[in-house]
Amino acid sequence: MPGRKYTEKQRIERSNAINEIKPWKYTTGPKSITGKGRSKMNAMTHGFNTKMLQDFRRLSRRKEVREFEDLCRELQKLAKNGNAEKMQLVSDKLEEKFQKLLEYYDKATLTPELQREALHTNMMMLKTMTFAIQKESMKMCDMVF
Repeated sequence: MPGRKYTEKQRIERSNAINEIKPWKYTTGPKSITGKGRSKMNAMTHGFNTKMLQDFRRLSRRKEVREFEDLCRELQKLAKNGNAEKMQLVSDKLEEKFQKLLEYYDKATLTPELQREALHTNMMMLKTMTFAIQKESMKMCDMVF
């Protein structure tokens, strides 16, 4: 169904009316949980978080950081599955990799990109270890109760 056909004069009048009212100043965004959930997906569909850009950002990071991220993901998977021996091995590797990265950041001149990378690795380590500890404590609680 085609939209309405405006004449040039009608377009100008409509444009002036909209510019006078400025409706964009009064928008508040979605209010309902459903609407908020839908708007969150905008970035995944056509924004800054598309699969192509995620891959590009991942590949543009240094090899050491990508290896660190892979270890974080592996530890999270093991924490879900509950293999304690492998968890300890991966945790040791992760800690060693993290220490090497911290030493590198201490020695290097921190450019804005390197500062973001350092913040990213710190947050990844914190989230991963918190997740693993929570999973492990939940398993211990299940055994006790």
